[in-house]
Amino acid sequence: MSDLKKYVERNAKSIRLSNGRTLGNVLTDESQRLKSIIEKYITLHYNSHTPEHYERTYGLINSLRVDNVKQNGNTISARIYFDRGNATNPSLTNHAGQPHTSRLFGF
Repeated sequence: MSDLKKYVERNAKSIRLSNGRTLGNVLTDESQRLKSIIEKYITLHYNSHTPEHYERTYGLINSLRVDNVKQNGNTISARIYFDRGNATNPSLTNHAGQPHTSRLFGF
């Protein structure tokens, strides 16, 4: 295995780009930016109507999470997800207790 490949597998998050930032920093920032975009569209949905038959809990928007950047070999990743424990509401679950909340938005 080449020395470069070994280095990348050990240090992918720390590789510096020409602007001085690391790949890990860039992925962290982009993950947060994607989270903000998702929040924007959830807010647009919330603002598109006033609920008449339920009280809004804001569980969906408050359940959006971003994990820290992780490295596995020469791959770095970040996970953006809905924390189902916070995203669900008893009125939005089926008989098996599975959440429907995120399905409203096609996720």
